[in-house]
Amino acid sequence: MFTGDSDLSYAGCVVAREFDRGDDAAWAVRGLGYPPSTLPASRVLIVWEQADLLISLDAPDLVEGRALMFLDAAVDDYSVTRYPFEVMTGSGSSSDIRWGEPHTAERPALPGLIIEVLDIWRDFLPDDFVATVEELEEGGYTYVPAGRNDSQFSSENVHHIVGAALASGEPEAVERACRALREVLAAMPEHDPRRGLYLVDFSLVLQLRYENNGDLNDVRKAVRAAHDAAPFPDGGMPAKRLNVLGTALRTWYEQTGEPAALSEAITVGRQAVDVIPDGDPNHGTCLANLAWALHASFLADGAAGSLAAALSASRRAFDALDVLDPRREVVAMSMGVMLQSEYSRTGDLAVLNEAIELGRSATANTTSSGWMLAARLTNLGRALEARYWRTGELESLREAARTERRALAVAPLDHADRTIYQLNLSGTLRALFDRTGDEAALDEAFAVARDAVKDVPAGHPFRINHLANLSLLHQMRYALTSNAAELDAAQTLLREALAEAPATHPHRPTVLSVLGEVLDARSSHTAEFGQLEEAVELVRDALDSVAHDDPRRGTFLRTLAEIHRSRHEGLGDQAALSEAIELFRIAAADPTSSVRGRVDAARRWGDIAAAAGRTGLALDGYATAVELLPLLAARTLHRHDSEYWLGRYGGLASDAAALAVEMNSPDRALELLELGRTVLMAQALDVRTDMSALRDRDPQLADRFEWLSTRLENDDGEQPDGRRKLADELESVIATVRALPGMDRFLLPPRAAELLVHAGQGPIVVVNVSAYRSDALILTGSGLRLRSLPQLTPATVGGYVNRFLTALATDCRSRFRNVHERGERTLSEVLSWVWENVCVPVLDIADPAPDQRMWWIPTGLLGFLPLHAAGDEATGESMLVRAVCSYTPSIRALAHARTMAGGRPSTRTLVVGMPETPNADAIHKAFRESSFVAERAPDPHVLIGPEATSETVTAALQHSAWAHFACHAVTAASPSNSHLQLHDHERRPLTAAAISRLRLDSAALAYLSACHTAVSTTGLADEVIHIASAFHLAGYPQVIGTLWAVDDDAATAIAELVYTELTCGHPDPRRAPAALRDALSGMRRKHPRQPSLWASHIHIGI
Repeated sequence: MFTGDSDLSYAGCVVAREFDRGDDAAWAVRGLGYPPSTLPASRVLIVWEQADLLISLDAPDLVEGRALMFLDAAVDDYSVTRYPFEVMTGSGSSSDIRWGEPHTAERPALPGLIIEVLDIWRDFLPDDFVATVEELEEGGYTYVPAGRNDSQFSSENVHHIVGAALASGEPEAVERACRALREVLAAMPEHDPRRGLYLVDFSLVLQLRYENNGDLNDVRKAVRAAHDAAPFPDGGMPAKRLNVLGTALRTWYEQTGEPAALSEAITVGRQAVDVIPDGDPNHGTCLANLAWALHASFLADGAAGSLAAALSASRRAFDALDVLDPRREVVAMSMGVMLQSEYSRTGDLAVLNEAIELGRSATANTTSSGWMLAARLTNLGRALEARYWRTGELESLREAARTERRALAVAPLDHADRTIYQLNLSGTLRALFDRTGDEAALDEAFAVARDAVKDVPAGHPFRINHLANLSLLHQMRYALTSNAAELDAAQTLLREALAEAPATHPHRPTVLSVLGEVLDARSSHTAEFGQLEEAVELVRDALDSVAHDDPRRGTFLRTLAEIHRSRHEGLGDQAALSEAIELFRIAAADPTSSVRGRVDAARRWGDIAAAAGRTGLALDGYATAVELLPLLAARTLHRHDSEYWLGRYGGLASDAAALAVEMNSPDRALELLELGRTVLMAQALDVRTDMSALRDRDPQLADRFEWLSTRLENDDGEQPDGRRKLADELESVIATVRALPGMDRFLLPPRAAELLVHAGQGPIVVVNVSAYRSDALILTGSGLRLRSLPQLTPATVGGYVNRFLTALATDCRSRFRNVHERGERTLSEVLSWVWENVCVPVLDIADPAPDQRMWWIPTGLLGFLPLHAAGDEATGESMLVRAVCSYTPSIRALAHARTMAGGRPSTRTLVVGMPETPNADAIHKAFRESSFVAERAPDPHVLIGPEATSETVTAALQHSAWAHFACHAVTAASPSNSHLQLHDHERRPLTAAAISRLRLDSAALAYLSACHTAVSTTGLADEVIHIASAFHLAGYPQVIGTLWAVDDDAATAIAELVYTELTCGHPDPRRAPAALRDALSGMRRKHPRQPSLWASHIHIGI
């Protein structure tokens, strides 16, 4: 604090006095006006950090900023006058303060002595002076003393400086523009007509500075500068000030939630669009800014009209800007955000895909950094995550996580929008944990979300989103730990969110529903159901708050249904049971929900109805779920994504078929099993369908179908965008084909009558295992027969499979004779159980002749057991004696193999042997086996060891009717990655997925003398994805594979027996089923108590 006292006799003398306490300073202020003489005098008092001073002066109305200036002009009446001022501030050094005309209450100019005092103060303590001036500006005052004008800027060059800042957005350029405009405005007379244009530029540059530093004070200054420019001429640019003011108001609203700011932003935005001339290059910018304000209004109240108007204005803006205009990128980014809102409102996937395309363009083609780049990245990340939730594409989710992490990394640490990036990243990581089970992702999500909640003040428009996100993470932690404290924390957060959110907040319905879900979980945990009524009301309120086509509606319906189920189970409310079933039924039919949401709803509909004994209703639910499975594994998805989602619904088709049988509808049971199993193989068979009928009607359409199908099947890239475009066009082509006369059933699942036709060459037995009931559906030349198998339950089958596989993996591999024999006895016991409980009941009806063909289609885990080798060791009875057994993944697969089996001109045999394999055990008999086959099979082409690579084998398969592999194989967790271990298997494995994409027109028989080539994973047992089925799909109508690892000597012995019979006389692959049966029978006779040696090999196909 400084005071100066003088009179004419002491002109030029300045005395500085510093006060430490507010009371002392207050005394000094009150003492002003009593000069030491009656001569003209001037005194000035500068007050810094004055809150206690003003309290001491009993002037609380003045406590507006941290600094005030008191000027005492004691020339006439010794009065104390406070002069308000408004200062254009700089970067914080004294050189940024420029001087101009004073403003006083009583006279046009202050005495020169006061000016001199202020000058000395400025030079004496410049840091204090600058800080005071900065704070005074925030208080709404201006101070421009006369006597100095040392600006380095002029009105002539300031436009160039501002233009450079607007073009680059770089912090240094923006700071220089701020300084230039401040100095020019300080030097400019108050009523200069140019002042308005400079104020508008100053507002615009301040907004740029906010984008760089996140300081909300810059936004407030920007709004004031644009308002102050209103009385001045517009320089022929009437829309510029309105546009600049609108963007500042919108940003102020986004950070403060003040409704008046948004309302004014929309008003001035519309005024700007109305006054700007057509064809003006800034017309697009005005439209874009109006669109953003309208979108903010939609986010505030959920009014669909505001969103529609926003999108319309945004599209007009995009079209109005030249393709080379850099502003077009910004418009694309904002339009992408609006399209995401439209997708959230309607569930239209095409809208979301457009948003992603715009987002990719906005991030790939930009030179922006910092805040602007972060905003573009986070918007793209949100769209990618939304697509994951709709389609199940894991790569979209992973890309979203990468994008969100990058957004947070490039965002300035002190930027106001940083919490939004934290929210988005946390939500994406939460989804990643939900999909992959990676607890590190959950921990990271929780830490990011918790930090964001701490940084978001109460009343912030996005605080409800932060609270809801953190509550969901607490629920996930509860699911991992069963710690009720996590539910309590989630409930507290959600209630806080509801307390803060206005009734029209677009996210309020989601919070209501999630709180209802938490209360339901809390009731189940404590077995206290008193809160369920509140839970019901909360979710009903959520449903009443959203439009009928809101994509969240399906989730709300499922949540409410689960609460009613809890009411039924916990309180015995029978009406609640019916309500739950009906809600699940409605949710399953909701076209705006994700497919998996609909499948979940339909399955729960079936579960609950079945448990209540309402079999017909349960069948409808399960059948609906089965019918949705092909959509769940849409062609747009990468194969691994399809496998993941189908794996979550294993056994669904079997449950549906069991209830169909229970309802005396075996035909429907058969159709449901064909539709709900081998879904991915069915898609592959679709693109291999016989095109002759279509080609006769429309050759060009047939060509287009084949081209699209081939592209889709062979695109193994991770990016889903290209697949989506191809899949959408393929669906359009299929719809066009079905509109042709006689083509209405094109690629539709076959009916039961069509399936029965394929049993003419021998019985086809579908063994269905379900918790509801298990049956054998036996297709014969005379029709479909049914045989109940009451001893088969999923638990019982699972137990025998576990015993069987455990014995193979442990005891049967032991070098100790007694342990090994124990393992073999276990295998024999399991085979005896299968014989008694599966084979004997089936044979009672099918009753094939010993040399007659018979095909097995086991469902679920039963496929891990060798039905073809089942028998009673004590009596000698065995399926190897009763029929020539084969397997087929589905009836449709068998039909396709038969169609493709004729007219194969090649007789060449590919023989692959891997006696030594990099980083794998040696196969000592591989060379002998390969040599034996090469000596007997027709026209052999042999690849041994290093010669056998993925490339050479794939090329040779194109011209080989027969193919024999003596090598290792690997069964992967993702069965499409299962592969043969060739010489380059570590760099380029020959996977099941790669094999299945081949089109081998000359193929006849593939013999896979390798481990586990005909076994999949338990979760995908009904998809029958393994190496043997891949060869089958590639074109080999017959494949011999193995269910487990076989002893080298036994494998070679079986191969030699098979090829001896196959090549006796004229080589004929059609003898393969009988040749394998005879070889296994011979091995069984030789080693009757060692089924591990002879039961593994199976025949697949015709």
